[in-house]
Order: sequence, then C-alpha cells, then structure tokens
Amino acid sequence: MAVPVPLHRLFDYSVPASYPMPPIGARVAVQFGPQKLTGVCVDQNPEDAHDRLKPILNVLDHEPALPAELYELALWLAEYYQHPLGEVLASVLPIQARRGRDLSTEHPKVWATTGRHADLTRAPRQRELLDALRSTGPMTETAIRTAGFSRALIRAMAGKGLIAIHEAKPDIQTEVSEPPLALNPEQSTVLGELESLPPGFAPALLEGVTGSGKTEIYLRLIQRLRLQGKQVLVLVPEIALTPQTVGRFERRFGVQGAVASLHSNLSDRERLQTWLKCRSGEVSVLIGTRSAVLAPFKNLGLIVVDEEHDGSFKQQDGLRYSARDVAVKRAQTLKIGLLLGSATPSL
Repeated sequence: MAVPVPLHRLFDYSVPASYPMPPIGARVAVQFGPQKLTGVCVDQNPEDAHDRLKPILNVLDHEPALPAELYELALWLAEYYQHPLGEVLASVLPIQARRGRDLSTEHPKVWATTGRHADLTRAPRQRELLDALRSTGPMTETAIRTAGFSRALIRAMAGKGLIAIHEAKPDIQTEVSEPPLALNPEQSTVLGELESLPPGFAPALLEGVTGSGKTEIYLRLIQRLRLQGKQVLVLVPEIALTPQTVGRFERRFGVQGAVASLHSNLSDRERLQTWLKCRSGEVSVLIGTRSAVLAPFKNLGLIVVDEEHDGSFKQQDGLRYSARDVAVKRAQTLKIGLLLGSATPSL
C-alpha cells in the first residue's frame, strides 16, 4: 500500500474477508497511526508481508482510480524525482479523491419531452412549454424558469408524463464553431511540416514571437485529432492565460463537452469533475497549468506545451517536477505527438 506520508517505503495491510481484493491503482482507506488516510493499492499478496497486519478500513474503488498509463507515470515520477510513491500518487489524485470522495461523474439535470401526447387545448401554458422543449431540445429547470414558466407548471406536465428529467449526457462536438483564420505562407509551411511528421512520438518545436500565429497552428492540429476521436492536452504557464486561451478554444470548438480547464483557481469539486471527465473521454481538449500534465485521459493524441521555456512549469514544493519534462516523458510513453511552442526556446 502506498500511503501519503513522507517515507520512502510501502506498507502492508490485510484485506478482511468481507471486502473484495482491491485492484492495483484503487484507493483504500487505512489506519496509519492516529490518522485515517487514503492510500493506493500497489501490490496484492506480497511475498514479504508479515502475518500480523492491520486490516484496511474500506475499499473505496472496485476499479482502479488511476488508468494504467497514469499509474505507470506516477511510478516513473517517484523514481526519477526521488520522491515517496505515496505522496506522488496523492499529488496525481484530486483533493476530493484523496479524501475518499466517490468518483462519480456529475451531469446537469435537464427536462425533455417523453413523446407522449395529451389534449392541452385548455392548458395553453403547458402547450407553450411543450413546444419550447420540442424546438430547443432538453433544458435545465433554471433555463425553463428564466423563459417564464413556473415550477408548478413543470411539475404538472411531469405528472401527466409529458416531460421527464434526466442527466444531460455530453455531446462531443467535432465540427468547427468559429471558422479558422486564414494562414499566411509561413504558417501554411509550418502546418504542412507538422502534419507530415511520422505517427508515434514525434517531438517538435514551434518557434515564434507573441502574435506570430502559433495558436492557430495549435487549433488546426487539435481539430484534426478531434476528428479522429482523440483528446489533446494544452499546457499554459500561468492561470492568468487560462481564461483567454479557453475562450479562444471554446469559440473554435464549441463549449458543450469539448473544452475544459484545470488550474488551482477551480473549486475542489470542479477539479474532481474535470479530472473524471478527462478520464472518461468526455473532455476532448484540456487546457491547464502545470498540474494538468498529471490528468488522466482515455485516448490522448497530442500534448502542446505553450511557452515551454517558462519557469512556471516547475513545481517548487512537495513533489518537485518540471511539467514540460513530464509532458515529454508522457508523450514518449504513449507514442504520441508533442509540440513545444516558444519565442525563446530553452536550451
């Protein structure tokens, strides 16, 4: 068991007969001295385990919380940066996951028509709401009430079976919302060279001053991968740049299920939900600061590190790592493309 303590060792616990054997990468609640901690299972039935062991308190996951690729990356981080594995795994997990919270993805609740018919001749407001839902599609209760329909009206129609509430599943858009900008000759040449790189791990450096058009190159490459059903990670050095970058990407790719951000200004709940949606593949483009390099992905196809020379990519406390270097290692392991952008490339 890897426990989040500053010790370069693992700890053995027994699994009571009433609990299932936790898989590798699953979270487990354990007693560690006077504390109750969330550890991660890293081995089953170790040969050197003692006979008298403390039992685990609970198995929190029946499936690995960390995908195999991210778990292997954590092992590499612990060895490369000489940091205790328990603390590395804790750094990879969102705060709420470290506290033992349930790893279930939340989706907004929406009202939609059921397809049933009823005579609404004497209920014009109900007919108007039904027509609105048919024309616009599913709507949240807040949106319905903003449109001028009361909560009592919604409940009355639900009682007749005309509308029902359900979770809004993500609809990943692959079409372009905002038309791409025209490329100048230099951009066209660069894009052609990048698109002609062989498949697999192919690191490339895009050198250009601010305003030279590097972001448009990123957007073109990302759209190509999204059409292939792949996800893309874009790392930016500072939180201040994140809203600006996210806005540009949302205008190009649309908001619904396409673009998400991950940085320290988000609430713990928001960070967990973004983390989970990246893991499940619901987010196709993740934009974030250095910690986003440790996010899980279902089908990552490209990593972009903008302003790769920036010192903000280096974590200065706890697990000290360079997000740019971890991005290189991760792309190499996954055999995917890596694009570094900078006006002053680091040597």
